[in-house]
Amino acid sequence: MERRTHRKSATPTEKEYLRTIYFLSRRSHGSVRVSALAKEIGLRPSSVTEMIYKMSRVGLVEHSPYHGVELTQRGEALTKQVIRVHTLIEKWLVGTLHFGEGEARKEASRLVGHLSEPAISRICKSLGCPTTGLKGEPINQDAHCPFCTGMDEDPSHCTCR
Repeated sequence: MERRTHRKSATPTEKEYLRTIYFLSRRSHGSVRVSALAKEIGLRPSSVTEMIYKMSRVGLVEHSPYHGVELTQRGEALTKQVIRVHTLIEKWLVGTLHFGEGEARKEASRLVGHLSEPAISRICKSLGCPTTGLKGEPINQDAHCPFCTGMDEDPSHCTCR
């Protein structure tokens, strides 16, 4: 029997896979084929399969050979946090640093797994704890973020990720 391990968070690469699986599954209304994921990410299917196996071992995805990949409950919850952070970073890059939307999207993908919780909290605060992204999509509020909840405390206590 395969043993699962659990970590508190995901690696930056896993976060990008989670986001991609999430959006592809919304398009296909179900599981995501490894070949489609590989094409979207720009890697060989064998490399993607290897990462999917690792993500399955830590409980982020379920993978059935020849049927595809689906997020677990844990994977989906983490993905929603990643999407929130990604959207905040995009909005900050466009509104504060005057990036174009496409450029901001790419840069946010590079930054999303590398910023600390205090940095994300401060970005959120600098934007006024927004509830919508650049295109009006909803941004989930983080129940633990002191800025989102009105408890303007030390941002190092924020768990926005």
